[in-house]
Amino acid sequence: MGTKKLVEKTYNKLAPVYDNFLGGVNEIIKILPKYLKHGKILDIGCGTGEDLKFLSKFGFELYGIDLSEKMVEIAKKKVRNAKIFRLDVREVDKLFPNDYFDCVLAMYSIVHLPKKEVKEVLRKIKKILKKDGLLVLGMLLGEGEKTVQVPFRKELKYFVSLFKENEIISILSNLGFIILKKIHLKPETYEIKFDRIEIISKKKGKYDESLRN
Repeated sequence: MGTKKLVEKTYNKLAPVYDNFLGGVNEIIKILPKYLKHGKILDIGCGTGEDLKFLSKFGFELYGIDLSEKMVEIAKKKVRNAKIFRLDVREVDKLFPNDYFDCVLAMYSIVHLPKKEVKEVLRKIKKILKKDGLLVLGMLLGEGEKTVQVPFRKELKYFVSLFKENEIISILSNLGFIILKKIHLKPETYEIKFDRIEIISKKKGKYDESLRN
């Protein structure tokens, strides 16, 4: 089974119980409204819509995509004012135009891509971000690629790509992002046992580029 099919199958099966074990708002999302006051936000890998539900209190125009049909069904019911689609992140630039979003979230979603595809997907995300737009990432720390058991459903597996912190920062910098905030986290009880990093970064605008020259 390919990695895409594995991820889709796992999350479809997890969807009905996902919030019981892994529900809740990601830590860096809780402080995002300090960095962004208005505009369009896209949540890539929105899952059951927990982050979108939190952000809906702040008046943002919200969008979400997820590979899992079952996750999308739950998210649509939970966040009725968000536009949520079933979509592979690799196709994100085909659904949305360039310079469209003020912020894109990818909280532990692109970790399910093969490592060789991550930079290209980030490049596509950059295209749909406005200048000075924010990219918010959640990534797993480590090395290589692994297929691991879901801690609370051991018959199911995740495929994950792991990155060193300096590797992530280098990719973002080379793509033209400035790091605004980093949070380091340890895994919770029902999470796979890798340390994590959550990052708010900003796509460089004209002012930033002129400073560099």
